[in-house]
Amino acid sequence: MNEIQELLEQIRSGKDGRDKVVASLYHDQKLRNVISGYIKNRGGDETDVKSVFNLSLVQFVKTVVKNPNLEIKTSIYQFVFGIARHRWIDELESRSNKKTSELKEYHKEIKDDQKADDLIINFENKALLNDLLEKLRRNCKQVLMYWANGYSMEEIAKMLNYNSFKMAKKKKYECFKQLLKYLDQNPQIKMALR
Repeated sequence: MNEIQELLEQIRSGKDGRDKVVASLYHDQKLRNVISGYIKNRGGDETDVKSVFNLSLVQFVKTVVKNPNLEIKTSIYQFVFGIARHRWIDELESRSNKKTSELKEYHKEIKDDQKADDLIINFENKALLNDLLEKLRRNCKQVLMYWANGYSMEEIAKMLNYNSFKMAKKKKYECFKQLLKYLDQNPQIKMALR
């Protein structure tokens, strides 16, 4: 049994086990910093960070308890970050009475992100992910993997030496379209991933 599986079993073992894991994650500064950076870079403040962080830990525990066969193939950090990201997207959408053109553009990007997140989450427990991404050009694989792991377009642009975050964003869009097209052309793979 690997370390992640042991952690999941500890959560499922009862209140004491859950409390220990939650306390450990709650005090994990690395996890808090990643979630904080994501939220603050997208218009949130410290109150938003605390709220989303706490709710994400609760959701993580509920998910583990409700799904006894759940396996996490990435890391606990990525899994909890994914929950936090969705919670922040939901929060932004609930605040959407401020209909500026910038917010509309951001919501469009969020909806694209949600489609991809759904795809990546479905992939999470599938060995086909790596094979599928190998079918894409190398730079597409890199962009999608960084993006799926929560890196901002600015960070991706720097890591992959793009001139601007807009170029990285355009590349992500093109690569994601290419991935969806490949799946449409290969329905047997699409079915295997469900």
